[in-house]
Amino acid sequence: MSHFSDEIWTDWARGVATPDVGTEIRDHLALGCAECSSSLATWEGVAELASRERAYDPPASVLQRAVSLFEQHAPSRALVLDRGVQFAELVFDSFRSPLPEGVRSLDRATRHVNYKAGSYFVDVRIEEANSSGRAAVVGQLMHHPDASGMSLEGLSVVVTSERSTVAETTTNRFGEFAFEMETHRDNRLSIGIGEEFAVVVPLTGRRGRA
Repeated sequence: MSHFSDEIWTDWARGVATPDVGTEIRDHLALGCAECSSSLATWEGVAELASRERAYDPPASVLQRAVSLFEQHAPSRALVLDRGVQFAELVFDSFRSPLPEGVRSLDRATRHVNYKAGSYFVDVRIEEANSSGRAAVVGQLMHHPDASGMSLEGLSVVVTSERSTVAETTTNRFGEFAFEMETHRDNRLSIGIGEEFAVVVPLTGRRGRA
């Protein structure tokens, strides 16, 4: 008896599987396949958990408190921008995910994005203050589990818009960083990795999204 791949189960759990695949899954489950029934329960649980996470926007006061916990250093802009550049690939964007039923009319002020560049991940939450043109940003640079154990502490973090510097800070020992910034459509976040290159991601909020 053949079984279905994790990719097919994730499509089914998210309600995006094709009608033909849906028919195959229902027929297969009707045969009493215990392994596939277990896979279905697992992926439906993952989908349900993911939908709840997308619905959670931390209060602005929480993000502001997180920003206040970090010392704002002033690393040299050249430490980041004079290196080779590796543009990160978008993995997740809360603005591209539908809100749960019943809250679709809300104007979300918080954006959650996750990027991948080689063996690194950059996770960022942007909380915009109403009509102020400013935002609080909390983020973290992370290693892939299989990556070498390079220290994530003290890395330069610079936000630029065109040729001007919008914000600067450094990472703590967990790769975390926080700052406030003015929101511009072309904001870019650059994190210096060692002496070799900088990971670069676009950093726009609600007003700056395409």
